[in-house]
Amino acid sequence: MKHKLKKHNKHNRKLSVAIMGTGRIGSDLLMKTQRSDLLECRLVAGRSADSQGIKHALRQGVPTSDGSIRAIVDAADQLDLVFDATSATDHRKHAPLLERMGLIAVDLTPAKVGSWCVPSINLESMRYTKNINLITCGGQASIPVVEVMMRAVPEIESVQVHSLVSADSIGPATLANIDDYYASTTLGLKHLANARHASVELEVAKDDERPIMLTTIRARVPETTPDVLTRLRAPLDTRVHAVRRYVPGYRLAAEPTYKRGTLEIQVAVRGRGDFLPTHAGNLDIINCAALAAAEDHAFRHLYLPKPSAPVEPSVDYPGTWLQPLKGAWSLWSRLRSA
Repeated sequence: MKHKLKKHNKHNRKLSVAIMGTGRIGSDLLMKTQRSDLLECRLVAGRSADSQGIKHALRQGVPTSDGSIRAIVDAADQLDLVFDATSATDHRKHAPLLERMGLIAVDLTPAKVGSWCVPSINLESMRYTKNINLITCGGQASIPVVEVMMRAVPEIESVQVHSLVSADSIGPATLANIDDYYASTTLGLKHLANARHASVELEVAKDDERPIMLTTIRARVPETTPDVLTRLRAPLDTRVHAVRRYVPGYRLAAEPTYKRGTLEIQVAVRGRGDFLPTHAGNLDIINCAALAAAEDHAFRHLYLPKPSAPVEPSVDYPGTWLQPLKGAWSLWSRLRSA
């Protein structure tokens, strides 16, 4: 079953997007895009017209299709960007089709196809990327911290990442992708955080427990290393603040500790509660990262001229993460009021 898309308005100051995948991640992502000033969801595509995700999209007034990737192909001339919230196996099939159609892909699966992206670290380098790989929820929670740890304390020898999540926040796609989850998170830690040796563990809480996402990062440091916590404190606070600009529920769960050669940092993620329960921070964080990547692309594409040379970012400039460039906040404000 397919619902006809509304006529595309070329003068619309929003990027036209589609969501592929009608599970909980796709449904929550729809709620986030509906709230966006920069994105317009023009299609939600799944495989079953009876799925709860399709029904949810219809209630939101968004066109739907049970044609999955075929629906995206049919609507390609009406779209700019596609969120892929299916599975790693499926995204590996979707990626070349999306590229052929000239559509930006924001991949929420651990397919390891596109360019690695953690918005607080390398969002600006995604400017001309056609396939944005958001790694995993565990990667989005841990990599921002590990990257700071490796810069502040380069003596770190190895890193262990352990994430605890609620059972009802783990869907069939996550379980089907579990090997990809471990591989993608580990590679992300090495590529983006420069962790020389990294191991990853995902723990699912008991069915009757509903913990928010808790990620514990332990690093082995030579015991003779001086001033570990002092060197880490300021850059860690800056990084947590940067993540919170697009993931409001991200925070340090406890003060960092350093004892007998082990540096430990815990971060917790509470979801926004848009569609998912607030304890499902693991799903919320990757959706927030996806939204950050898509909105940044939309802002640059719709409102900023292509620079002839790289523009120096300003980490101190007021505003949100949507304005990583000097002067962008004032431009954005003027355009919104126009």
